[in-house]
Amino acid sequence: MAIGIVQVVNNTSTGIRYTNSESGHGFSVDAKTTELAKAQLIPSSSYHYDQVPYKSSGKVIEIRPQGGESRQLQITDDNYKFNITGYYDSSFVESSDRFGSLVSGGKYILRIDEVHDGISKRLGFSFLKYNDDCKAADNAVSSRVLQRAEPDSGIILLDTSF
Repeated sequence: MAIGIVQVVNNTSTGIRYTNSESGHGFSVDAKTTELAKAQLIPSSSYHYDQVPYKSSGKVIEIRPQGGESRQLQITDDNYKFNITGYYDSSFVESSDRFGSLVSGGKYILRIDEVHDGISKRLGFSFLKYNDDCKAADNAVSSRVLQRAEPDSGIILLDTSF
């Protein structure tokens, strides 16, 4: 049985574009605003089960920052692990790695955070196991609720400066 991403939360100062080349499902998630930060809310897509393409299919989920660097992250299902293809350092060499320990039929939230390393802003990606408390209302979700969601991977840092 397949795995799915059901929600994308964007805890960054730039908009994010999500596109699944297999299902055709795509959407944008706005940047986090000062008002949302004060209310301890993070912009989110609405709930939608979107099956993660198998690596062998040649199809991908693509995550791309809007209006900035053109580097993107690609996600596939590789034998019940998220296969992440992107730039892990500044060498401009694209590479892949596998993360998580996924459950057949599992539903996951993709959380995108802004990470400052003192020189630049980078994107950090993590996967959380979905539960109904995490469902977005008015295109946002409480940061407190997300803190209680069970992580499936640590933060995956990519050299996607924006």
